[in-house]
Amino acid sequence: EEEEEEELIVIDDITERKRAELQMRLLSSAVEQTSDCVVITDREGTIQYVNPASEEQTGYSREEALGKTPRIIKSDKYTQKFYEKLWQTILSGGSFRARLVNRRKNGELYHVEKTITPLKDEHGNITHFVDTSKDITKHIKSEEALQKHDDRYKTVIENIFKFVPEGILVFTDKLKLFNRNKTFEDIVRTYSSKLGYTDQELAEIIIAETKKRLTGEMGVHPLGTSTTIRIQKKATRQGA
Repeated sequence: EEEEEEELIVIDDITERKRAELQMRLLSSAVEQTSDCVVITDREGTIQYVNPASEEQTGYSREEALGKTPRIIKSDKYTQKFYEKLWQTILSGGSFRARLVNRRKNGELYHVEKTITPLKDEHGNITHFVDTSKDITKHIKSEEALQKHDDRYKTVIENIFKFVPEGILVFTDKLKLFNRNKTFEDIVRTYSSKLGYTDQELAEIIIAETKKRLTGEMGVHPLGTSTTIRIQKKATRQGA
């Protein structure tokens, strides 16, 4: 009797492996091509990876950065206590987020929004840290320029209110009273009793009449308009 031959067929389903490989390639491409700086360090803070955006942002090439620590971009703007708190946060498993000032290789200071996140192994032990940062220098400079403009505008307004010997009313674009200077208050106090009004009554009359004058037929109320308002005595108005 002839022996039957047995054939062993091994089927290796590589679908999951291919999917995992694809995901790894996508992740690698995303990290390499993102415009945000990505740095990976070991648990001690030694740099093991930097993406192209990090090279552009810091001025240090990949070869220069590997094996170093993020101290190479330290700006000396922060105390030792600050860094101790940073390390305490990430070593305890938390993420550190802050706006920082760093220093490029050429010595130029720049602003970043930074996040440092711990990476853990299958046992929950921290093995690496991922440091991501976005350069917000232009945004910060714009904010500072706007603040300087606002400060100058505030100073001009304060000087006008303080030194101009005329009553000033400031309205919003919706003709809502925004402010009035001390001279206006003095005028109201000086003439209210003479005209037979309380201070509040006279102020309300002047404000209401000013709104009418500021709004023309086309509904336009130009900035810096000056107007003269004649107020009759209260007794005369009642007798009319």
